[in-house]
Amino acid sequence: MKWANYYLLILENDKQCFENAIYLIERYNIPVENINTTQPINGFPHLNYDFLKGIGLSDKLMIIGHGRQSPPAIGGVKMQYSPSQLALFLKDQYKVNEVGLISFKACDLGNGSFLYDFFEAFTSGGGKIGGCIGYKGEVMNTTRGEAVGLWDYVKRELFLGKNPDQQRVTIVQGNAEVPSEYGNKRRFKRTQTV
Repeated sequence: MKWANYYLLILENDKQCFENAIYLIERYNIPVENINTTQPINGFPHLNYDFLKGIGLSDKLMIIGHGRQSPPAIGGVKMQYSPSQLALFLKDQYKVNEVGLISFKACDLGNGSFLYDFFEAFTSGGGKIGGCIGYKGEVMNTTRGEAVGLWDYVKRELFLGKNPDQQRVTIVQGNAEVPSEYGNKRRFKRTQTV
């Protein structure tokens, strides 16, 4: 599951989001120019609206925040974005018109309507996306990545792998074809079409 470029947008400045950001930066070797925050965090670029300038269908955008199922939202203490507000924010402020995959690194966004509502809002008016993915439950940071729920956490910490995607995430197929050398075609065969 290689992508041409990885981008990271951090919506909250608490310890859990910070630790998750550090893990993702190290795992994907994300350069500082591909990182941005909406809240001030020491050592991270803040409100650089040009950081997604060249993003396209061969790239992956990861968005870190705290998710909420009802009403569906992502963000933090200071700002919560509904699916349509986040789509508008990405399109208007960051000028994102197309992206290969948006991976939401937040609790519960794979449950309920968040991913579907976001997809509809992002693609209205011509936005193109290969797909979006969100966790189906509470996410915990481990030494081996993010775990969804207690059993997934125990499996990861004991080096037993992880629970299958069907138990961990919801994947929504997008409206655009990702270039064949990018993405994870096998994983996206189990997507749900909007």
